[in-house]
Amino acid sequence: MTEQAYVTSDLHIGSGEVDPQLEDFFQDSEFVRFVDSIAQPDTTLFINGDFIDFAQIPPYEVATPNHLLWHEDASVEKLELALKAHASCFEALGRFLSRGAKLRFLIGNHDLDLVWPRTQARLRGLFGNPSADALRFTVGIEEYHGVVIEHGHSCTPENCPTAVNSFLHAWTDASGQTRDYLERVWGTDFMLSFYNELERRHTFADNVKPMASVRSEEHTSE
Repeated sequence: MTEQAYVTSDLHIGSGEVDPQLEDFFQDSEFVRFVDSIAQPDTTLFINGDFIDFAQIPPYEVATPNHLLWHEDASVEKLELALKAHASCFEALGRFLSRGAKLRFLIGNHDLDLVWPRTQARLRGLFGNPSADALRFTVGIEEYHGVVIEHGHSCTPENCPTAVNSFLHAWTDASGQTRDYLERVWGTDFMLSFYNELERRHTFADNVKPMASVRSEEHTSE
């Protein structure tokens, strides 16, 4: 059988009815059909970043230092909401792996949360605990027969962590508890402090391209 690979990215799965105005993915049935149609041995699916949009799933609270996002507990809570809202998509990925195919999650700026051990463990368990060779979570790049696959945030300073491959930082909160937190890149801070509310008021905003047009229109209307 001939090896083959597929690459998809930026699906931005949200929390569905939990925060419906921030849900941008409505192609569950199409995604399921696609995944089922390619599920066979010697096939690799690369999900090249931003599969889940953790910045548009509650809880939205961030740490006090402005360079920090949230801790692992919050990421797990967000993941559970995405799993519930888009159960068929994750079930399809489980079937994909059960048929001998391979799945690679490349971590993007909207799903840095997939770096946590507990988010990875939750997905591994959901998918039937496939082998490390079958399911991989990648920070950085993947290479497939000489083809380099990389999420674009590493090339944009507003979305790239200070160190592209290292974005967990320890912080001690007011109660004296020290935990690791994700780094809050500028683009995510912009979403949390401005864009999420804009999209709630104007649901079409996510379809305005390029994004510079959104900022220009909002500035003009003030």
